[in-house]
Amino acid sequence: MDMSRDSAPPEVYGLPSAGTGARPTRVVDAAIVASVRRFASEHGLTPAETRILELAVDGMTRTDIVSEAGISVHTYQKHVRAIRDKSGEAIFQAAIRVLRGAVARAPRPAAAEPAFDMLLS
Repeated sequence: MDMSRDSAPPEVYGLPSAGTGARPTRVVDAAIVASVRRFASEHGLTPAETRILELAVDGMTRTDIVSEAGISVHTYQKHVRAIRDKSGEAIFQAAIRVLRGAVARAPRPAAAEPAFDMLLS
């Protein structure tokens, strides 16, 4: 059976099967957690703002974040504005910066892979 990216079932990538309504499997990586904490500390984010950023880094949409955090859309928007005001970056730009920081600090594979180097660029 050909398991190329286009033909592999979504479960292989931690995604829900079509029609299941299930959310992606959450994988917490220590480098990502450390990178979120470092970013939050550098920019003086509150615990609530840090939680919103963590969920954004996890790839959740606004609707998912509101549901997961148990907050209103208005409160979500307040946190997002605070993150932007403190860091100078929109929430998803901040999330990308956090992820790049985690990748940059992660141990490099023995044989440098082009895909790994691409993430750092």
